[in-house]
Amino acid sequence: MKEKLNKRQAFSLRSKYIKFVIIPLFLLSIWIGLTSLYILRLDTAFSLLSYNLPETVFTHLPQGKLEKGGFVSGEFKARDNNLGILSLRFQTFFRPAYDDEDLLLFQIKQKDSKDWYYETIYRDGTIYDVPFFPFGFPIIADSKNKTYEFKLTSLRGNDNNSVALSTRWQSIAAKYKFTKSELLQNKLELFDFSIKKFANSLGTIDVLFSSFVYLLPLLFYLMLLSPPGRYIMRRYLEEPTKFIWEKLSKFGGLKPLGFLPSSHDPSQQTVSISFDMILLGAALADGLYLQLGNDFVYLLVPTLWVLIQGYFGFTSRKTFLVGIALLLFSPIFLQFNLGQIAEKMGVWAFLFLVAGTIQLVWEVKQEKVSTN
Repeated sequence: MKEKLNKRQAFSLRSKYIKFVIIPLFLLSIWIGLTSLYILRLDTAFSLLSYNLPETVFTHLPQGKLEKGGFVSGEFKARDNNLGILSLRFQTFFRPAYDDEDLLLFQIKQKDSKDWYYETIYRDGTIYDVPFFPFGFPIIADSKNKTYEFKLTSLRGNDNNSVALSTRWQSIAAKYKFTKSELLQNKLELFDFSIKKFANSLGTIDVLFSSFVYLLPLLFYLMLLSPPGRYIMRRYLEEPTKFIWEKLSKFGGLKPLGFLPSSHDPSQQTVSISFDMILLGAALADGLYLQLGNDFVYLLVPTLWVLIQGYFGFTSRKTFLVGIALLLFSPIFLQFNLGQIAEKMGVWAFLFLVAGTIQLVWEVKQEKVSTN
């Protein structure tokens, strides 16, 4: 009898250890790992150090599309040596044919110099693939604390083939390129560089948003299982979500909204609506404003959505309705010539429709198993 009791206690302790230590640590490591990976990917290389610049650096910033003769110009003070890239974020529209693409002349020089230090021409078609476009130039080794002027001029832009500078926050960044040998020679310098790199990156909205999405599995898990998580949900979210649920439940008898289970207790309703709002908010924030094109975010949000719907017993009909609703955004934005937003909303619609299909396949399999 004692042996059985000891085994049960040991099993219970092991289960609690896995539930409250191992799984949270695993999800925490996923968050840290994916955030670090995205920081490296955003700069394309560990040896690049990026600083966001304020909008005040622009000395000439036209509104709308950059057409023939139009230009963007500005000046900024280099914060480090080895200046080698100036990145500008653009808004794109309908992609022109290759032969019709605009040509953009990029120029940069130290302030008050007579001649441009570097100038080259880019086709604006390349910007459609990389909206936060890096204009590279030969590295300036002694650039620290010196002021530089830049100019970007449209050579043949018109209403059908031009791009515009994005009005999104953080639309310009200066990047400094260091060699691996420089960083590896001195461990103290490498440590200092790493701190600078990650600190600067965490001040970037792209990294903050992606990191928040990577943190969602851990947050959701803690909210579902831990006493503090359940307390927060009850304390701050129960009343507003109860109101939303009551409104939705009135339409629950309608066929399109037959996915709404009437058996959910108030705490389950609170959690399920809160999770749905967070995931849909992330999709809309990316599609309508950020347009990151982050593959991990695209994978993680629909995966979490499917798991949450399965956990609370919602059918695939709910996911299909969300996907169709998101799909309706695309033609609306296309009417306003906002091709980039329309494309991103189309991507999110596709992802939710794929998620619904996966749910449906699972439901069919489960139904077959239950009938056999």
